[in-house]
Amino acid sequence: MKPWAIVQLGGARVRAPDHGRPAPHESHRAAIPAALCMLIAVLATVQPLVDSPSSATTPALSRPLSGALAPATPFVGPTSVPTPPPTQGGSMVYDAADGYEVYFGGESNGSFVSSTWIFSNGTWSNVSASAGAPPSPRSGMGITYDAADGYVLAVGGNSNVDGCGGPASSNCNDTWAFSEGKWKELTPAYRPVCLLIDSFPYCTPFPGGSNPIAYDVAEGSVVFFAGEANSPGFATETWTYHADIWTQVNTTAGAPPSNQDESIAYDNASEQTILFGGTLPGQGGWVSYNATWAFSDGNWTNLSSSFPLTPAARSSFGFTYDSASASLVLFGGAWSRCVDFGADQDCRKGIGGLESDTWTLNASGWTNVTASREPLPRWDPAFADDPNVGGPLLFGGSYNSSTVRASLGDTWIWSTATTTWTPINLPQNLAPPVISASPNPAVFGRPVQFNATESGGALPYTYAWAFGDGGTGGNISSITHAYTTNGPFLVVLTVSDGITGQQARGYLNVTILLQAQIQTSTLSVGPPNSFHFVGSAVGGTPPYEFSWNFGDGSPAVSVGVTNHTFNQSGTYSVTLTVTDAKGHQVTSQIQLNAGSSPHGFLGLPGIDGYYLIGGGLAAVLAAALVVTGSTRGAESGRPPAESDSEFMTPELDDETPVKILAPGEHDPAEDLV
Repeated sequence: MKPWAIVQLGGARVRAPDHGRPAPHESHRAAIPAALCMLIAVLATVQPLVDSPSSATTPALSRPLSGALAPATPFVGPTSVPTPPPTQGGSMVYDAADGYEVYFGGESNGSFVSSTWIFSNGTWSNVSASAGAPPSPRSGMGITYDAADGYVLAVGGNSNVDGCGGPASSNCNDTWAFSEGKWKELTPAYRPVCLLIDSFPYCTPFPGGSNPIAYDVAEGSVVFFAGEANSPGFATETWTYHADIWTQVNTTAGAPPSNQDESIAYDNASEQTILFGGTLPGQGGWVSYNATWAFSDGNWTNLSSSFPLTPAARSSFGFTYDSASASLVLFGGAWSRCVDFGADQDCRKGIGGLESDTWTLNASGWTNVTASREPLPRWDPAFADDPNVGGPLLFGGSYNSSTVRASLGDTWIWSTATTTWTPINLPQNLAPPVISASPNPAVFGRPVQFNATESGGALPYTYAWAFGDGGTGGNISSITHAYTTNGPFLVVLTVSDGITGQQARGYLNVTILLQAQIQTSTLSVGPPNSFHFVGSAVGGTPPYEFSWNFGDGSPAVSVGVTNHTFNQSGTYSVTLTVTDAKGHQVTSQIQLNAGSSPHGFLGLPGIDGYYLIGGGLAAVLAAALVVTGSTRGAESGRPPAESDSEFMTPELDDETPVKILAPGEHDPAEDLV
């Protein structure tokens, strides 16, 4: 038999036989909670399978094995009230001595945390600063209230750091107490130890994410069913804890099969500890389990045959006693099944999904009480009775779909009496995105940088840009777009919530910077000297009005295209003024040397003045580059263009600075003629 390794199947972590020896400190165990031994939410691109366990199951998809699982993406909780970070595998229990819920640890956005929170009077409070030195960061820590010893008892978990009873990259087997708001590490006279298998530590008492630990009133001690695997299978050991001593129970009448990610809860009404579900080690870890077992007088009894109706097979679910209704309550979880085996019976493909159904268990058996409004499907939630609010409290967990894996940060209260879920601190509604553009007004033909800021809802966001000119943008919050037609334009950004499906739209008006352009060609060389002028405009709001000032004292000309004759040779400042339909006005100016060889000019406005093109072909080639803000150098020695009005655009680079001529400044390009 081979040791078990964690791999990924269809977006979820899977336990499959490892063909090589795991090395100490290997990350395939430390970075991944043991509760993940099934395909979870490989979803949404195909229809649900006909034989899916329940109608509340998310759609399933069969996929081949692939690489490592990406870090979780956090659920965005409310910003107006405090709340624990979005986490999965956190540990929560009602502290009967102090009268509040205690929540510890979990995995948040791919990282283990060690914060401590309490839930009291309907609100969360972070007490980490006053709780003393806590257990090391971890998820899946077993937790229950030990009524006999008078404190909250916490044990084990999964961590990737030293200091939790085993080396790094191993499971934890340390024992802790939480009382009067303080953590204290306990040193039991005997505690289960980590076994060295192929030089790798496997810690037997690992609770997994479903918390298979409960205080058994009838036994007067804490009951713990070991959850993590001994290679090559899962554990099947029962332990009790009392007065700082762990004791292994020799169950003579049988016990639940080797299992993990199951959950147990004490049923005060029947005075038994009840175990349900989990994942069996066969078929590459792809067997969800749905038997119901009871622990009483030191022995386990399979009660499954007593219940004609049971929840579908699952693991990593919420399971707790509800003191208000004197019944057990189960919510959510994940199911999995292998559908393709290799030659050595390794699971190569699996199907699975998440559940969002709610069940109760009492003397009448299991009852499906799924409400019309329910929390999102999830696995690894924290779920514990809270007498102060009249029902069990649910927090966090992990949600998966075909496109997103997200740690959750929502809080709900369940009422068996009314069969309703009530949200306590749902995330804020998705707010309309705030869009910025730089520059705005935009420069015709040049990129505009768009940035979006959004809040509320749940990460990750998806983006759909529409720039108003027919152009659209991809799924990013920061994007560029260049306008090549006149505006104005209405930019619309649609942001979608990654989990709840909410959508919000943001809007921004973008205008195009009004620019005047001059192009000229020589008609005759004298004196007198005659030129053909073409004025044009981009940006602003058409139609445009044009006004020419040729700098020689002649009257202004109010047309876009005209000819003009200079009676004397010399340098003239030719200015074009453009006014758009909204009265916005801009000017462009060139320095024209009348009396030189045939040449052409093009003037464009710039940030600090205008750009000049003109003065003989060599000058045309050199100065034409100024339009784009860089020069490559003139192509010296090339013969003149055949047409005086031809405008040439050489290739560009970004090495030479721009020369911008002020009105009246000598054009050095003329020296090249």
